[in-house]
Formats: sequence, structure tokens, C-alpha cells
Amino acid sequence: MLISAVFLPGAPALVPEVSGPGVGELEPIRSAVAQAVAEQAALSGSWWAVGSDDAPAPAPAAESAVPATGSFGGFGVDRRVALVDDPGAPVGHLPTAMLVAGWVRELATRRPAVTPVVVTPGADGDQCSRRGAQLAAEIAAAPGDAALLVVGDGAIHLSERAPGGGREPAAVELQEQIDAALASGDPAALRALPVESCDRWGASGWAPWQVAAACAPGPATVRVGYSGAPFGVGYNVVTWRFR
Repeated sequence: MLISAVFLPGAPALVPEVSGPGVGELEPIRSAVAQAVAEQAALSGSWWAVGSDDAPAPAPAAESAVPATGSFGGFGVDRRVALVDDPGAPVGHLPTAMLVAGWVRELATRRPAVTPVVVTPGADGDQCSRRGAQLAAEIAAAPGDAALLVVGDGAIHLSERAPGGGREPAAVELQEQIDAALASGDPAALRALPVESCDRWGASGWAPWQVAAACAPGPATVRVGYSGAPFGVGYNVVTWRFR
């Protein structure tokens, strides 16, 4: 059964080898991620990672075809990560969200196997709801307790440092809605996030959040580990506990 979910940024810069030394703004986020992962690993050794597909290779025919190993080579460094322990697995094209999930997995003392749940780009609310319901059934049928890693960023244009440049009040307002929804522990609040605004302001987490909301067994208790926008993009580290 699903007992917890951790909402995480999908920023490759969280990986030290990708961002390089001396990026102090990232340390509070990394610390929050590490704490959330430690708590998650203590609860469950079965993780499911939900994120959007942006892999450069054609989309796989089925989620089971998502490779077990990938590299941050597209971000300038051949830093390899894996979703399962399989030293012989070839390096494939993992979506950025799954690369981040693989890195997050390394932070756990006892590395769990991670089942990827890749959301098709452009999936609408009904599609995300159906995928979330299907995921809930898959988790219910699996042995033991399970946890989600929900990978995706909030709005851009939150400061002058934002990608594309400039702070936009509408983006800031949207991010306030996102922060409140994640901090509420209420799946209905996630479902209520406006897709048009999320698309307009680059909130890549919208579809994964919709899947997680549909998968959640009900309202959760919440711990907010981080909420901010150090580079003009909304980053959240939030844990939901369902029991």
C-alpha cells in the first residue's frame, strides 16, 4: 500500500557533478532532499518515481521498456545513475526526471529499487487521473509498503535570474498556489492547480502532481522541507504521509 510521497524538484543542478562546486544556493535544497529521502527509506524499500518524459530517444512502447541506467551526459557530464542495482545494464536514455530519481536513490543508505512511471508530454487531466488510478492499483497489488518520488519543478519567471529572464507577477501568484497545494496535503488542492497557468509559466510538475493526486489514498500529514526559487524557478521538497 502507498504510505508516503515525496515531492522533489527535477533540476539536474541538484547533482553536484552537474552544477559544479561553489553553488551555495543549492545546499539547502540538497539537505532537504537528503532528509526526505532518509525518512522515505526508513518507511519503505519499494519506490515508484513519477515524472514527465523529455528523453531524447523516442518514447518507449511501455513503461517496462524504460532503461534501468542513464547518464547526465546531456548536461555536460557523464554522471551515471541507476534505478535498480544491475551493474550489467546498458546506459540508455532516461528522462531528466528519472535521472534525478536515480540520483535521489543514491542518497538512501539502503538503495531501493525504483519503478519508473513516465508521464507522456501533453497528458491532460483525465489521462493523468487514469494513470494515477492505475498506479494506485499496481501499488496495491504489490507486496509491502510503497512510496512515491514525484519529480517536477514549479513555475519559472519568479525572479530576474529566471530562465528566459524577468520576474512575472502572474508566475509568482501561480507559485504561491503551488506552494499552498503541496503544503496542504490535500490531493484535491493539487487537482485544482490550473493547467493553463502551469503551461504558461513552465511548471513541469503539473502532470506528475496530477498522477500523484489520483494515486493518493486520501489527505496526508505534511512536512515541508524546502520551498523557494533560488534561480527564479519554484523548487519544493515536501513529504506527504498517508498513515
